[in-house]
Amino acid sequence: INEGNYQTMCTYPSSAYIFACLCEEQNLSLRTIKKIHTTSEVLLKQWYDKIKQVFDITPCGHYGQMEKSSFMHQTEDSRDFHQNLEYGVDEFYDNGDGTYGLIATGFINWYMPFLRYKTEDTFIMEDGIVKEINGRTSDILVSADGCRLPGVNFYSWIDKKMPAIKLFQIIQNSEKDVTFNYVQAPQYAYDIGEEILSGLKSRLGDMNYQINMVEDIKRDEKTNKFKSIINKVI
Repeated sequence: INEGNYQTMCTYPSSAYIFACLCEEQNLSLRTIKKIHTTSEVLLKQWYDKIKQVFDITPCGHYGQMEKSSFMHQTEDSRDFHQNLEYGVDEFYDNGDGTYGLIATGFINWYMPFLRYKTEDTFIMEDGIVKEINGRTSDILVSADGCRLPGVNFYSWIDKKMPAIKLFQIIQNSEKDVTFNYVQAPQYAYDIGEEILSGLKSRLGDMNYQINMVEDIKRDEKTNKFKSIINKVI
């Protein structure tokens, strides 16, 4: 990275956090990077603090969807999110539990825009300002040799190479015990257990794996979402 003279790093928050931890452990520094932009995951406070501490750069992220109906961004001044109203209009409603929901209408899709689209994401707001976003969050898994793996490593593997998996959840119960629960798509009737095991071993190494095909994976009662990756160790 230093040799390439790059000035901006665009990455997943979890990857930036792991990178910061590695640089701190190895006493390495970034000589040319001036900005760090994160996307696709929630930038957790502990990740934000570690990145800022190690690199002396304030990481900034953005919120959006593939449906292209709402877009919000952070600046270096605070962790608040600013609405990009030229992108779409946002309507927030009170969920009654201290969080707010979002109904959005996008402006940039000329063919089939989403009109008053209920995103199902939840937000923490204060005086009309978005303070926090409860979007995609996942824990980091630790491999048998101690490497830290972000959730997106598993999302990309399953999304691209495992079409038979409709829904999944990985739980690291201990340093050497991992449970993989999955819902299999009905159009795929063959056994994919060995394929799952091979993919897990290639990423996490030699561990005790329990692979369960289930009919459903329960969602969070408040957000109606489920956490795909859970680490009970760290």
